[in-house]
Amino acid sequence: VEVENCGGERLALTAIPDQHADLSPRDPCPLFHGGRYRVAAVSDAGPICGGGWRFEVPPSGKRTVRFAFILMGGGEEVPGSHYAPDIEDRIARAARAWRSRLALAAARLPRIEGGPAGLVVLYRRSILSVLMCRFENERYIVSPFYDCGQGEGSGCCWDMSFSTALISCFDPDGLKGMILANVRAGVMGGTIVEWDGRTRGWYVQHPFSMARAIEDYVRQTGDGALLDRVESGKPVLEHMKSAGRELARRYLTPDGLLDFGESTGQFLEIRTSGYNRVVAAGNALAADFFGRLSEWCRERGDPEADRFGELARRVADAVNSRLWNEDAGWFDNLGPGGTRHTVFSYHQLEALGVDAIPIERRRRMAERVREGEFLGEYGMFSISRKDLAHWDREDCDWGGGGQFVGMPGRIAGHLFQIGETCRAWDILVRVFRWSERLPYFPQTLYADELALQEHQKYWPVQVSAGAGAQAVLFGAFGLRPAADGSISIGPAWPEWAGEAMLRGYVFRGHAYDVHVDRSGFRVFRDGEAVGGGRSGDVVRPD
Repeated sequence: VEVENCGGERLALTAIPDQHADLSPRDPCPLFHGGRYRVAAVSDAGPICGGGWRFEVPPSGKRTVRFAFILMGGGEEVPGSHYAPDIEDRIARAARAWRSRLALAAARLPRIEGGPAGLVVLYRRSILSVLMCRFENERYIVSPFYDCGQGEGSGCCWDMSFSTALISCFDPDGLKGMILANVRAGVMGGTIVEWDGRTRGWYVQHPFSMARAIEDYVRQTGDGALLDRVESGKPVLEHMKSAGRELARRYLTPDGLLDFGESTGQFLEIRTSGYNRVVAAGNALAADFFGRLSEWCRERGDPEADRFGELARRVADAVNSRLWNEDAGWFDNLGPGGTRHTVFSYHQLEALGVDAIPIERRRRMAERVREGEFLGEYGMFSISRKDLAHWDREDCDWGGGGQFVGMPGRIAGHLFQIGETCRAWDILVRVFRWSERLPYFPQTLYADELALQEHQKYWPVQVSAGAGAQAVLFGAFGLRPAADGSISIGPAWPEWAGEAMLRGYVFRGHAYDVHVDRSGFRVFRDGEAVGGGRSGDVVRPD
């Protein structure tokens, strides 16, 4: 606060922290308590005196004073007299740290210009949200550390996996560090890895998310040696294989399906009947996971390639033959005794990204991404509005009323992948509206209003928000890098989206630009034109 004294005499002021307090004498300074933390107000104006911070301004002069809130653990002491003379330096250090983060992303991520209103803002806000979750702290098991978003030093590979393709572009070393931290913690040991290495919780998707993160890292960097790196006494691939064996041992049934038991909590926080035991999405992701293990083994001449390949085929065949509901155009879940449960959860749309599911079935499922079912004004409902047996507002991100912030971007990416361009854009234009009120994206949002769930209002940012930027890069602009170092580019760009330019996507030593407009697209590598076409065509630079 800059105070200017317009008079000819010295001015003495007292800055009162709570002018509405009825206390007499007034409490010297706000001190808020919340769970394990306290927040204290401090100032560099001087020590608290007479109910506030007292300071003077010379005649016809100015003085700047600063006020701040300090977050403290339960055992930390409030600065004496709520006086912090180094606030200006702290502000400068924070600004330098943030400029460093922004510079890291700006130097390594493509720049996007033009396009429909909201596209560039969504792209930037998604990136900003991920950066807000990037902690640099030498006391942590790895630095940088990607927090879920609550700021408590808790990382979850499931949450991070929505953004790993993006992170691999601007911070591959940071992503590698998080992958290795999860490996050291135990792939089957726990889903949430704390800043000090402890683990807690269990999502059955955790090993699947680990595989996705590894695949995104290796595809972008070409560093396949990550899988051969020895951690905790054995190569990373051996840790992943052990997880595959353990999944089969725990859950695989004689009919080729995985029965995950009674706890719906293994599938995030989905609390609804019919979403336990044999869940289609979990089985489809397991088939994809076993397939990845088989490919990694085959590349290394590992004899277990056939074992995991057979597991992948067995599970995929069982999903397709036993769980598909032709009348509904959807996959059912199985309960005890083979009872069938049709639950229209957008979690089942994870199957859109699994190649073992026939493309015509994936497109049948995609038909439900429409108004009156999964689409709301501000994104997606986690349960279709047509599913009256399971839809509610109890749990926003998985129970019906809204969305986990990473899911719309991931589903849009899957839709772009299978050629459902209009449906993918229908999701994106709704997500554009988030930026009308939100500087970065929280863990959950209702789909019919821009609001957070009451119990999650203290979680204003989420690492999975990078899925929006990924949908733009790898879906709308059609960047398709491959692990073998090749790349194909095929934008999915409707005429109404207008003209846009993506500049500077760096992949394996080359920089790619993509120009799109109503007539089609052109691709440039290191400034030289290498091809073009119309929406739906694909360019494969030599």
